[in-house]
Amino acid sequence: MLESVGEGTRELRTASQSDVGRARRDNQDAFGEFASAAGERLLVVADGMGGHLGGATASRICVETLGEVLHDGDGAPETRLARGLALANTRIRAAAERQADLAGMGTTAVALLFASPRTAWLGWVGDSRAYRARGGELETLSHDHSVVAEWVRAGILQPEEAEHHPRRNELLRALGASAEVEPDLRELDVRPHDRFLLCSDGLSSVVPAEEIRAVLAFEPPELAVKKLVAMANERGGPDNVRALVPIAAAIGLGLLGTILYAIERGGGGLPAPAPKAAAPSHAEVLRFLDDWEQAANAHDAGRLRGLGFALTPEQLERDFPSDGGRLELALLSQESLAGDLVGLRLRVAYTRPGRKGLERREEERAILVRPSAGALRYAGAWE
Repeated sequence: MLESVGEGTRELRTASQSDVGRARRDNQDAFGEFASAAGERLLVVADGMGGHLGGATASRICVETLGEVLHDGDGAPETRLARGLALANTRIRAAAERQADLAGMGTTAVALLFASPRTAWLGWVGDSRAYRARGGELETLSHDHSVVAEWVRAGILQPEEAEHHPRRNELLRALGASAEVEPDLRELDVRPHDRFLLCSDGLSSVVPAEEIRAVLAFEPPELAVKKLVAMANERGGPDNVRALVPIAAAIGLGLLGTILYAIERGGGGLPAPAPKAAAPSHAEVLRFLDDWEQAANAHDAGRLRGLGFALTPEQLERDFPSDGGRLELALLSQESLAGDLVGLRLRVAYTRPGRKGLERREEERAILVRPSAGALRYAGAWE
């Protein structure tokens, strides 16, 4: 998927994929992609902790808060990024204090804010990581806020010892862990064809850096995220895994574009082409999926029908059970089709109480959506 950034001099092509892993029964990771009115782009990955309800709630609060602060436009990009992480910390702690079953919840976070065509800001708390592949080489952009990472930096442990140390998952910083949080911020230069990876430790803790490099440096983002998630699962999938890959691409007019530009400005007699309707952005697709998931889990048939789903009562109960079941949606890919149609390939997971605890069923589904009255609506199955 291609979307413009800043003043249109650079595009980002992004893809994201998540998986529950092989050892967990629920997914507490969250991610978000946001665009400001000024053309900035913010990408976030959060890895929740504190049980299914707590971890998933903390990571969701983090992502939503960072998106909200991006849009308020108050302050420089790095200021908003730091303020968003601090506010997320405050909100997570407040939610935990209000609700007993959320006590002790927290989340790690890594956020990449593309502030201009040539500049980005990275902010993180915990051990979710950011990488960049440039010219075929891999660079780790963040450093873990963990006990063993601190020992490695201090020379107490060797990196290979840290990989299997019993305290390797013990964090020194996390959102929600204390009243004050100290995020790390880093300014990055952005060049054409830079490839970035934001991921949870479910990927970075089991897949070696060299193998990450071999995928991130050369594969298109849609294939890269699938391969990286699969590689984590092949190594046992001990945790939820999330991979989010943006690639910066330079845009040039080229010879034909330059000629047409000159004709248009110099009155060469050719009519200007009719503007093409913009395809729905990644953020709009995620908003549709979020509305769908919330309506389904609230068992709100009216809201589901407002999203374009023509459901009979039997279908509603089958797909969106009212006995404590939950629906989770993950976007695998999206593709612009004929007219205003957009095809979405999804992973759909149903979780519901069973005799032996929670039962989980997953399937992949392909659907069509189209814009209607300023929002996306379901338009049928994508065959």
